[in-house]
Amino acid sequence: MTLRFGRRLLGFALILSLLLHLSGLFGELALAWWARPSGNETPLRKATQKLAAQELDDEMTKPAGLAGVKPADKQVVYLRPLAELVPAKAPKPAPEPKPVSKPKPRPAKIVASAAMPAAPVEMAASSAVASAAASLSASAPELAAASKPVAATPAEATRTTQASAPAGLGKQAKAFPKNVQITYVYGVFPVRMTWQVDQGDYRLKLAGSLFGRSRLIESVGIVGKQGVVPTRFSDYKDDKLLNEANFDWDAGTVTLNDKGNLKTEPLSPGDQDLFSAAFQFALQGAKMKNFTFSMLSGRKRYPEVTFEIRGETTLRLGDQHVDVILLHGEFEDRSFDFWLAPQWNNMPVRIQLTLGKDSGSFDILANAITINGEQVLKPLSSANGVTNRNNPQLR
Repeated sequence: MTLRFGRRLLGFALILSLLLHLSGLFGELALAWWARPSGNETPLRKATQKLAAQELDDEMTKPAGLAGVKPADKQVVYLRPLAELVPAKAPKPAPEPKPVSKPKPRPAKIVASAAMPAAPVEMAASSAVASAAASLSASAPELAAASKPVAATPAEATRTTQASAPAGLGKQAKAFPKNVQITYVYGVFPVRMTWQVDQGDYRLKLAGSLFGRSRLIESVGIVGKQGVVPTRFSDYKDDKLLNEANFDWDAGTVTLNDKGNLKTEPLSPGDQDLFSAAFQFALQGAKMKNFTFSMLSGRKRYPEVTFEIRGETTLRLGDQHVDVILLHGEFEDRSFDFWLAPQWNNMPVRIQLTLGKDSGSFDILANAITINGEQVLKPLSSANGVTNRNNPQLR
């Protein structure tokens, strides 16, 4: 009897220990799930904020060979002496005096003055030589001055500095982050999204695992002035490829691979996969000229999905109330909702995708966010989790 009681007590202790462990593991996530807004708990109001376009740091898009190389902030131009650049020209010789025509013979009374023209001729020649010498002596300082580097006046120096400065240098644009980690709540399970940019290439991962089972959705491609351009989208379950989309932008086609079933679809500039679209909106913001493009998963192409800003609301995320803007897109019975937070570089803090019976649907809500190493959103604590369940919005 005592042995049986001891076994029961040991089993009860093991169960209690497991429950406590799971409580510690999922406690915060369960609170976040309990406090999540749903249905009519997210009433929209007219948007008062804008999705400001972000700027990419040059280091994010610089090729590997130029990584770490900074452009010169000053340019100095040295002027070589003019004498070295332009060969000195010999001064033109003084013009020879024109020959003086001899006077016609005159009466004897004028003969006495016949030798007088020589004196004026000599005087004219000496006068011309003197004039040329004076001209050379006068131009010598100018040539000497031209052969020296010219020092700019303060006003000219200021104009030169302003002209060489990049346009808009005084305006501090909001730089788009190159490292982001967002922990979402999917039910009571954690899902981690990571965004990384290195030398013009981006890698976007959405990963979750529990009890030895895992799921990984990945988007890779390039990023630059044209925004986010995916080159491959893939979906893995327990390290096994379920489906993928390979983008061939040169050919204008995308190849879908659904468990070995290949299909080629047309591709147009601006098309996105299911998750790169969120970061395209975040990066380009109001700068986007066209909010209509195709959405792609590894299984299906959703052509010409038109997105629109539905409005603004306030969500309870982690330990904060955050104002967000909703971008909504539809294709037949499918819907794509991205809730972006302008205060955090337009990061997608909530993603809702309804993809029909074939692909299902899911709703993930941010519970913690780290941007470039700085944690801007902390998980919801038990101190205020349940008390805010009935009022997830801050009016």
